[in-house]
This record gives sequence, C-alpha cells and structure tokens, in this order.
Amino acid sequence: MDGWWKLNCDGSSLGNLGNAGASGFVRDSNYQIVSIYSSFLGIALSFQAEFQALIERIERAREMNFESLWIECDSGAVVLMVQRGLVPWFVWQRRSSLISYLRGISWKITHCYREANPIVDILAQKVAKKEASSSNVAWPPKVLEFLAEDAMGRLRFRFY
Repeated sequence: MDGWWKLNCDGSSLGNLGNAGASGFVRDSNYQIVSIYSSFLGIALSFQAEFQALIERIERAREMNFESLWIECDSGAVVLMVQRGLVPWFVWQRRSSLISYLRGISWKITHCYREANPIVDILAQKVAKKEASSSNVAWPPKVLEFLAEDAMGRLRFRFY
C-alpha cells in the first residue's frame, strides 16, 4: 500500500524462561527494508519478548516519523491484546509514551503465521543466543534467501 510502512516484529525466549531477544524491521511500500534492529532482553518469557519486540518497533517508527503503519506480528495473543486495548504491566509505561503517537497516525496490527515472519524469527533467536543488541545486523544466509523470496512476492504457506 502506497505511503504505508510495514513493521514486522518477533520475540524469542530460549526455554520460555531463558535468554530472550526481540527483533524487527520496517519496509517501505516497495518492500525495501529501511530499518532493522535486534535487542537482547535478558531473561524473559516468550510472551514478554513478543510484546517488548512490538513496543520497541513502534518506538522506532515514532522516531522515524511514520504516519501510516501496518504492524505484523506472529503472536496471536499480542495482536489480540493490542486490538482490545489491553497492555501487560511490564510494558505499561513504555506503551503510555506511545499513545499520542498512535492516535496521530493511521495504523493497524494484524496476525501472521510464523512461516510468514521468518526473518525476524531468525534474528530474535540469534540475538537471544548471542546476548548482544545490534542495530547493524549481519544477515545470515537463510535470511538473505528469505529477503530475495519476499522481493519476488513469493508466498509462504502453512500445511497441516
């Protein structure tokens, strides 16, 4: 969609109370990545990592002055809570600082399956293992493959 920026985010916890990482990136309407970030969160649950990844990416979108934002997250629980206006205690203060920004822009949040979010999934796991945040992310070979597929408009499917 022209004029819209697409934000993908993911959180990962190794052991679901273990080293946690968050990652995300923003693309323009031509599928070009304009911002990427991975952060080590310390010890956390998977749900905490997912929600913190979302908040970090929205903070970054605010810094970049995006006015139309489509957020895509593979955590159905996070998406549902945001759509209902519910916020867990551990991000309450950070989310409160974003309210005026979100009220002043066009935005939406949607759920996607993990298969549609592989780049940030890999990066979140990588930062949790490495225990170091980075805004200059080196692309693992598998991520480069996914980026090329995305640029071609290739779809990913989930089969049961």
